[in-house]
Amino acid sequence: MKRFWLAAFAAGMLTAAPASALDIRVDPAPLYVFDQANERNVYDVVLQNILVVNDERRAREIRGLRIELRANGEIISTGRSPAATIARRAERMSQLSEGGVLQMMDFQFHLSRIMHEGERLSADATLDPGEAYLNSSFYISADALPDSARVIVEGPRGDLGYVDIPVSRYTSPITYRAPVNGRWFVVASGDVSQHHRWVVSSEYALDITRMNADMRTYTGDGTHFSGLHYIPPTDRRRRRWRRRRHPQ
Repeated sequence: MKRFWLAAFAAGMLTAAPASALDIRVDPAPLYVFDQANERNVYDVVLQNILVVNDERRAREIRGLRIELRANGEIISTGRSPAATIARRAERMSQLSEGGVLQMMDFQFHLSRIMHEGERLSADATLDPGEAYLNSSFYISADALPDSARVIVEGPRGDLGYVDIPVSRYTSPITYRAPVNGRWFVVASGDVSQHHRWVVSSEYALDITRMNADMRTYTGDGTHFSGLHYIPPTDRRRRRWRRRRHPQ
């Protein structure tokens, strides 16, 4: 499971940063790339839930949010949200919070994890003490494999702070087999054009379907499942699981 990354608490795990006027938190993190085009070495990353908190005693104005993808310390791609976008998103997120939407959808926005007691979302780009700005998602791509993403908050007279997030191509230590036989089609994946990519809990999920000779995903009138078989765990594994759950 991805863990959240806090600039203030991940000591020893983030690149050293200069004195920051703001506390920058990203959840989930670390980040994993999606191979957008293997043959062209194109990779992309979606940073979800970037929270910028003003923990100082005076107001701070955010004039931009910049993301730098890096490889071996060198910038390979840059993306930026300008001041007008920051202001518009701040107002929108504040409205959603006041309406209870962000709290209801905490599985997506993770405010219970990254926002501390006494902090609140700002309705504009000027953060008073204790106020925060939430950027729900930021997409960026590169034509080389990045190893880190630098999140930079810009102010009227320069950068207000940054945090570095590790980036990698995830490789599972487990070899999986699809629990179905035959030819199936992937109708939705972790591609940025698909809905899964923008949902934290299903960012790299796959939706698969099987078509019959009529190029349909169902038979009859479609009101019942067709009864296709799936591959269950082995009996041995199920017996082991039962013994662990129900020791005799």
